[in-house]
Amino acid sequence: MSWQIQGVDSPLFCDEFRGEEWMESMRGCAQDPVHHAEGDVFTHVRMVCSALTQLEEFQALPTLSKQVLAWAALLHDVAKPTCTMTEEGRIKSPGHASRGARAARRILWFRNCPFHLREEICALVRYHMKVFWALEQDSPERIVREISLNCRCRDLALLAQADVLGRECSDREELLDKVELFRQLAEELQCVNVPARFASESSRYLYFQGKWHNPELEPHDDFRCEVIMMSGLPGMGKDTWVRRQGPCWPVISLDGIREELGISPLGKQGKVLEIARLRAREHLRRGESFIWNATNVSRAIRRKVLSLFFDYKARVRIVYVETSPEVMERQGRSRERSVPARAVERMLEKWEVPNLTEAHRMDYHVS
Repeated sequence: MSWQIQGVDSPLFCDEFRGEEWMESMRGCAQDPVHHAEGDVFTHVRMVCSALTQLEEFQALPTLSKQVLAWAALLHDVAKPTCTMTEEGRIKSPGHASRGARAARRILWFRNCPFHLREEICALVRYHMKVFWALEQDSPERIVREISLNCRCRDLALLAQADVLGRECSDREELLDKVELFRQLAEELQCVNVPARFASESSRYLYFQGKWHNPELEPHDDFRCEVIMMSGLPGMGKDTWVRRQGPCWPVISLDGIREELGISPLGKQGKVLEIARLRAREHLRRGESFIWNATNVSRAIRRKVLSLFFDYKARVRIVYVETSPEVMERQGRSRERSVPARAVERMLEKWEVPNLTEAHRMDYHVS
């Protein structure tokens, strides 16, 4: 199954995916008529794809950039069928952008879309609503800089523009003005087509934690140790990386602790995490570097663990490992401690690739 859209320049490229489960699920999914008088999500997505191809800026892009934007247009509302609800007489889809990014990642992974292009597409899906309210936040510069580290602000503005043109609503001009203001701020910050610049990795990390306000200045580092956090789905090759490429540091392995306690990956994990955190604190108090080896597939799970490391002044490096679905399945079967299919399925639903806002250093090992 190819990841590339054959008729990416055609206003009807959306029709290539008729019959796909994720596409058909949008058919009949209602939207709030105040913002989407055009009809259901399926209708809106077709209109967005058509509007995108008619933008002069899109037509001038290189082929790969067109592929990225076209996929983002196709998938930007892919999670609405699972998020849509009616509250006080209004139709809403809370969280559809972040959930849509996770759904997009899975769809494109099974199509073997190249990693860096897939993650750009997922970032466009995740951030596509932020264009409309970014400038109304307390720190719009931080949001724009964050976006620039994950996708091109230029592409996100084009997607948002197509999103507005591909709907029927009374506030179209107001929304288009917001897209233009987003573009202008990205230009002021010099990150329309490139990632925002930071003085150092510590400057970047502390800035996104709200603890440093000038990305051009370098904070004083007083790290006591270093922690490597592994991240990746089961069977991706994390243990192999630790064994072959990792430093000779102590390893805290959640799989190992589960085996010690006789706890299934499907069982309650509270005791496993408690022991792992106790062992981590022992190393951190002594200023000893170590490796934290677990799946860490969601941003929320990583945040809880990373906060512990940072509290003890550890420099953190996330090592993310990924391979193809076929290799993952084969390696998963060959593991001494195989992970049940149901547990893997739950992780796939929460799967979020870590990015540069989460740690001092990010290493991607993708095959």
